[in-house]
Amino acid sequence: MKKLLKRLLRKRIFLVLVLSLLVLGTLIFHGEAKKKQSFDKIDFLQEIELPRNKERVLIFTPHPDDETIAASGFIQMALLKGADVKIVLVTDGNKYHLKNTRYQEFYLATAILGVPEENLVFLNYPDGHLDRISPLRLFLDFAGLIDSYLPDYVLFPAPEDMHKDHKITGLLVADILKNYPKRIKGYQYLVHHRYFPKPQKFAPNSYLLPPDKIWQEGGSWQKLSLPREVLLRKEAAVFAYRSQLSVPFLRRLLFSFLRKNELFKVSL
Repeated sequence: MKKLLKRLLRKRIFLVLVLSLLVLGTLIFHGEAKKKQSFDKIDFLQEIELPRNKERVLIFTPHPDDETIAASGFIQMALLKGADVKIVLVTDGNKYHLKNTRYQEFYLATAILGVPEENLVFLNYPDGHLDRISPLRLFLDFAGLIDSYLPDYVLFPAPEDMHKDHKITGLLVADILKNYPKRIKGYQYLVHHRYFPKPQKFAPNSYLLPPDKIWQEGGSWQKLSLPREVLLRKEAAVFAYRSQLSVPFLRRLLFSFLRKNELFKVSL
């Protein structure tokens, strides 16, 4: 009887080991397949065109930090090419009564990136409440800045962004560029979306990819591959936003943008 029990026990142990190995093999296979799929997708994205010497770049950032997490690699590489970069901060960042703190963080982050202080524009609209502002007033402010600066490139939030300040800014700027008499390259960036970025954590060896649903809807999504030194300076600029890093879910969001590339939807 004892021998029979031992044989049954050995069989059970053997089956458990076999099943464990099968499960582990399946997990490894799916993990590698998912990793390969990510590499395949990033390879599919075309490298974005950077501005040339003396060309002008105008960036609309709804809040202090959006310019850094979404486009600080682009800013650095444009400046290295000899382009002029101007940043328009649309809201005052004062949703939690931190206007002065966030403005100081904005000054520090943009200085780290190499943007001169005289190239920073403050519109001072209320953070989180662009929906209370007349669309005509916003349109005139945005169009006036584009008219006076005459940029070759404009960076602005993608209208698919789920934050209302981003969406409003993105829709208005896109409307201006669509009918603008001068040919301007529009580069849209995404910050707030249910499925972006993935994974939402610090993953500097991963890539930023558009959410599947947005990608399937079309549009020319392109990547900007970041050299190591550019990514390190981007990280330093992110660390300038201490007020945001002190909030756990914002900390995760900001660190999620420290990836091997930046991502833009191109409209000409």
